[in-house]
Amino acid sequence: MGSKTCIQNSIELHLQTLDASLEYLPIDTSLIAYELILLVMLHFSRGASLPLKVIFANKNFTEMGARYHLTRLIKNEWMKSEQSPNDLRVKVITPTPKLIMAFDVFLKKSTLKLS
Repeated sequence: MGSKTCIQNSIELHLQTLDASLEYLPIDTSLIAYELILLVMLHFSRGASLPLKVIFANKNFTEMGARYHLTRLIKNEWMKSEQSPNDLRVKVITPTPKLIMAFDVFLKKSTLKLS
């Protein structure tokens, strides 16, 4: 067999990213926790906080599943829940320095593995 197809390269990329996330991020083999981390870090990278209602409106997981992993991540100080400075009725989720550092390592290590 000759060269790899685009599909094979894409699958290998996803598997290597998943391996790196299991090694460096607190996902405990859960795609819910993985997506929560990605959502929080995406909002953080944009200079924004993730509103709690956005998490519970997500169709990729149940409210119970999201609540379980969110509680675990907050309890273990990977994320924090606080009132929005703009609207005290809204709770937002932000990464802690612990998650920011772990995500930075994940990005560096996964980039090395993927190159």
